[in-house]
Amino acid sequence: MERRRAPLYPNNLIPICKPCNGKKLTQYQENGVRLFKHLFSELNGVVGFLRAAVAYGPKLRVEYSLTPPATLTADQFAVLEKHFDKLNLANRYARQASTILAKLVRQFRSADNLALGRVQLRQRLNQMAVDRAAVSTPNHWEAVLMQTLAASDEFTDHIFN
Repeated sequence: MERRRAPLYPNNLIPICKPCNGKKLTQYQENGVRLFKHLFSELNGVVGFLRAAVAYGPKLRVEYSLTPPATLTADQFAVLEKHFDKLNLANRYARQASTILAKLVRQFRSADNLALGRVQLRQRLNQMAVDRAAVSTPNHWEAVLMQTLAASDEFTDHIFN
């Protein structure tokens, strides 16, 4: 049986963990249907499909989900959903986000950062989102997290309370 390999796209050649790489190689298709997207080449310019929701009590918790953007067909979004599910990205992103949140809370609760006030902290979160999106993509889990935190008063309320 010939094993079919995914085509190579230079913009998609980023380091990923061994388990994800192995899944993508061995499970590229299922019943003739693609399971994975080439995130940097096929989704270049498609934004807003990754969402983060933050729960603030009793401890901070983040959940990630997908939302279909208007720029993808239903079939394209179905492949993206399979990609997200097969690689267990919601849980993996949430675990990484909890580490980032803990660091942010410690950092922002320092006397120097508290002295900046709520508006400045939200501006800092916005800038962190822009910086992360510039290095990777606007759909990177960390960029989406920072955008979510900056978009409401809840995180700054959590810091100041």
